[in-house]
Amino acid sequence: MRPVIAVLLLAAACSTPPKKPAPPAEIPIEGPQTFAGTWLTNDDLDWLYRLIVVPDGRFALVVERGKMGSCEQQGNLVQGKSPETFLLTLTKDTCSKTGPTGGALTVSVPSYTGGALTLAYLVGDDMVKRTYTRDPRSAKQ
Repeated sequence: MRPVIAVLLLAAACSTPPKKPAPPAEIPIEGPQTFAGTWLTNDDLDWLYRLIVVPDGRFALVVERGKMGSCEQQGNLVQGKSPETFLLTLTKDTCSKTGPTGGALTVSVPSYTGGALTLAYLVGDDMVKRTYTRDPRSAKQ
């Protein structure tokens, strides 16, 4: 009996851990229609972000900021110099000090897998990167 237990223990010790599944494949960006849908994330302040991208480029973001209340940004995404780059022109901005129209912002999409969307943009000298997950209630999957 002891040799059997020893063999089983040796086999368990020598076995390799299961392989991790491969990360989801990146999907090429062909305009805002590629990643249209409803996206959710939060940050280290526990602010909740709900982003809606419409295939024609309309953009709406609502940020729930706890005791500070919510704020909104709305605008349009227009294709930039590369497929992953967009110019976001804000038509409404209650989240920043730029005023009611908010101006324009260059936004890039460094990663998109269908279930996850990463947006990157500069705020002053700081690069902001947010990774959103698709809202499970969103129609597009």
